[in-house]
Parts: sequence; structure tokens; C-alpha cells
Amino acid sequence: MKLSLDNIIKSAKRVKRLPRFIATHAFVGFLLFLAIACLVGGLIYYKYDILARNSERKTATAPLRFDEKTYGSILEQWKTREEKLQNTETRSYPDPFYPPDTQQ
Repeated sequence: MKLSLDNIIKSAKRVKRLPRFIATHAFVGFLLFLAIACLVGGLIYYKYDILARNSERKTATAPLRFDEKTYGSILEQWKTREEKLQNTETRSYPDPFYPPDTQQ
């Protein structure tokens, strides 16, 4: 089949008539869309469930290491943040909506 301008125009006319055909034959259109949805759902199910069950489980070869130095630095940062948070609760802030001389 040659790809010519006439063939492209004929194909475009067929594609333009497709929505009208689906609208006039609603049941056939519904079955077509239902079949497409079931096909896509089946492919997704196959990919993420069946292939995942059949694939080999990859396990870690080296055991995990716990870095005490990094853990200590993180705990120290948490402590400083907690101290700053506790200090903000006791601090009094001026009210920006009243002039400084009339504040209570």
C-alpha cells in the first residue's frame, strides 16, 4: 500500500466518521470500550502481579551497617531543634497591631 495523499485523506474521512458510528451504535461502542478496558486491565494485572510472583527475589548480599557517628550527629541536631522549640514557647513577642506605648 502506497502512502499517498489520497489514501491519507480517505483515512482521515473514515476517522471523522468513527464518533458518529459509535454514537449511533451505542451498544457496540460500549462493548468495544469495555473490551479495551478489560484488555488494558488484564495487561496491568499480568505485569504487576503474575510477573512479580514468578520473578526471583533479590536479597541483599552484604549485611546492613549501622553508622553510630551519623546517628549521633542526627540525635544532636534533634536535641538542638527541640531546645529552640522549647525556648520559643516562653518568649514573649510584641503585638504588631498596637503601638508600643499602649501595649499591656
